[in-house]
Order: sequence, then C-alpha cells, then structure tokens
Amino acid sequence: MRRVTVMAVVAVVVGLSTFAGSASAANESASCKGILLSSLAGQPGEVAVAVHFVNDLAKTFGVPPGLFAHSVAAHLHEGDVPACVAVLFP
Repeated sequence: MRRVTVMAVVAVVVGLSTFAGSASAANESASCKGILLSSLAGQPGEVAVAVHFVNDLAKTFGVPPGLFAHSVAAHLHEGDVPACVAVLFP
C-alpha cells in the first residue's frame, strides 16, 4: 500500500512538473522543496493541491504534516526535478 501511495505522489509531481519545464534553471542552489514547488508555478491551485496531498499522505503514515517538506525536501539541493524526485522517492 505504501509503495502504491508513494508512486502516486511521484506520478503527480513528475506529471505536473513537465508542464512547467525546468523552473529550477535560474538557481542551481535551490532546495528540492523550492524546485518542486516552482515547477508548478503558473498552474493556479496546483501548489495547494500538491501540498495538501503530501500533508494528507504524511498524516496517513503518522508523520506530522510539514515534516517532509521542511526537514527533508528543504535540505536537499539536487539541481532539478528528476533528481529531486529520484532522491525523495527511491
């Protein structure tokens, strides 16, 4: 079940990020949190949908909402969307 849910998150993030291209190109030192969220820029409401989805997923597994984004994704600096997804969702 967990693997299916993680794969769903990866599919959503990668799928939505392809519309925006490489939003991280302006800053090589951007965090994965910034890269992934900026990849959704220009798509009204998609950041909110993604944040709520990840927070609800975290609650399902007993992890405090925000822990993933603030403690994990914000401290990774992988350089682009595919690299961030590969590290965050192995």
